[in-house]
Amino acid sequence: MTSPFGENEVVIESFRGTEGLSEIFDFRIEALSETENLNFDKAIGEKFSVTINAAGGEDRLFNGLLVEANWGGVKGGLHRYELVLRPWLWLLSFSTDCRIFAEKNVPDIIREIFRDSGFTDFRLTLTESYPTLEYCVQYRETSLDFVLRLMEENGIYYFFEHTKEKHTLVLADARSSHKPCPGLAKVPFWPLEGDSRRDRQTLEDWRAHRRLRTGTFSLTDYDPLQPNAELDADAEGDGPKPKPLEKYDYPGRYIDREEGRRLARVWMQAEHAEDRRRQARGTAVSLLPGGLVTLEKHPTAAENAEYLVVRCQHRYEASRFRSTGGAIAGGGDPEYAGIFDLQPSSRPYRPPEVTPKPRISGPQTAKVICGDGEEIDVDKHGRITVRFHWDRKNNLSRRVRVAQVWAGKGWGGVFIPRKDQEVVVEFLEGDPDQPLVVGAVYNGENTPPYDLPGDKNIAGWKTQSTKGGGGNNEFTFDDTAGNEVIHTFAEKDLKTEVSNVASYSYGAELSQPRSGAALFTEVEKGDEKRVIKQGDRKTNLEMGSDILDAAQKITMTANVEIKLQVGASKITIDQKGIKLDAPMIEINGAALVKVNAPMTKVDGSATLMLTGGIVKIN
Repeated sequence: MTSPFGENEVVIESFRGTEGLSEIFDFRIEALSETENLNFDKAIGEKFSVTINAAGGEDRLFNGLLVEANWGGVKGGLHRYELVLRPWLWLLSFSTDCRIFAEKNVPDIIREIFRDSGFTDFRLTLTESYPTLEYCVQYRETSLDFVLRLMEENGIYYFFEHTKEKHTLVLADARSSHKPCPGLAKVPFWPLEGDSRRDRQTLEDWRAHRRLRTGTFSLTDYDPLQPNAELDADAEGDGPKPKPLEKYDYPGRYIDREEGRRLARVWMQAEHAEDRRRQARGTAVSLLPGGLVTLEKHPTAAENAEYLVVRCQHRYEASRFRSTGGAIAGGGDPEYAGIFDLQPSSRPYRPPEVTPKPRISGPQTAKVICGDGEEIDVDKHGRITVRFHWDRKNNLSRRVRVAQVWAGKGWGGVFIPRKDQEVVVEFLEGDPDQPLVVGAVYNGENTPPYDLPGDKNIAGWKTQSTKGGGGNNEFTFDDTAGNEVIHTFAEKDLKTEVSNVASYSYGAELSQPRSGAALFTEVEKGDEKRVIKQGDRKTNLEMGSDILDAAQKITMTANVEIKLQVGASKITIDQKGIKLDAPMIEINGAALVKVNAPMTKVDGSATLMLTGGIVKIN
């Protein structure tokens, strides 16, 4: 064993370990040392390596970080220590974060996580094409769980390559990522019959397993930008099917049908990966997860094929050690035994989806963010961007839909949240990747437009002029008993359009005061009619003129009287006749003035003058 303590400062008494595809390896060492209290301050978190001599092959190396050390007493004059080794990947379980990744695919996100954490011992050998994710959130989960979840959702798995100096994480998604096990491309099946055959690596027990699995995996999803898109996708396995049973899931986490079919295939492969497995026991210490090996000499010819090593369990007992005063001496032969899970290399391996995705169980609030100089930043779908309070890097959300009181095809209500408003955000099915704005709230900076609690009886809407503010439109209800009011205010213009009939009913009085403004009514086509069933109509012009202009005719009708008056002059029309009364009455006919009646009376109480170029009296 190589450790920060130096060569032979500690020696291995026994070694237990498990490692596998998409599995955090765990190596447990019982070590002996003549030092009573080893100083683990400089060793914890550092790399240790274990070498096991492989019969007839290359030495098997195990490398990991010391993550746990326990003092285990004294044995044979030596001090016993229990050591636990795990990979650097496991350290990500100590890092919890909330952050947003935008416009990246899964491999790029994983690279960023590793590099931000300071790890470079990894290699990606991926062959498939992974779509760019518009929005992907790590929410209150460890970086380890986040990475594992993304890999499991997309059919990516991992294993480790070990050297004496380090262990390298390898990400894979196809058979092309795998190579023959170093020093053991072929392994014989050699049943144990009294001869342990420790002189070579063999498999002494071989068992084939079959498992009934679901026959069909079906997915679907919904794309709000293409609400009628057909997104159903399914895949069928190649084994016995318990028809008509299927696994159906929603949402499938995709908006492209081809991507849905890929995911259905990946998840079906994960479902069937545990079928047709093999389990073997033996001394083949060179077998390692992710390695390929060909079985030989099995009595069933069909079993002599190439396999992918899926999982290994190791048990190693070293020589018996004792203290000899300044040195550690050993005796006896070491023994190794292993249990190995394998699958035919022709079958794709996919990791089971076991890492849960975080769920946000209730609403959150967020701050509306707009582009430079904008007070309202919205796309054609009415979507906005927000910044969540938990985001330390000030990243923006994806474009988020905003729930409205009504939403139809070209009709409905529209209230777009504006810069710096605090909005309430729900998450569809609790998914951090699927935010939806459902409302807005006031806070210590954004206070209500009315003085509360004094104006608690007032409800309504008050907008703000944009850009720059300084004005507003308003529509409010005052529900104060006995003084109920509906108030409408337009900062500039008020336009009302009625396609057919506009009807107004007033219980007492209609008042339309105006200051420095004009009232303009235009009827493009049709009639204007006003009916007062009971009461008077009065128009009072305190200044100015009343002008009535008709293109054709003006008709005024009254049952009792019509009176026109200017100062002391007036014209009265009633049922008895027409009376003109004025200080002076002048009638001027440019061509003819004709007065015709059965009886005509002209009376000049002082003087009567008839003047003309020719005066004719019948």
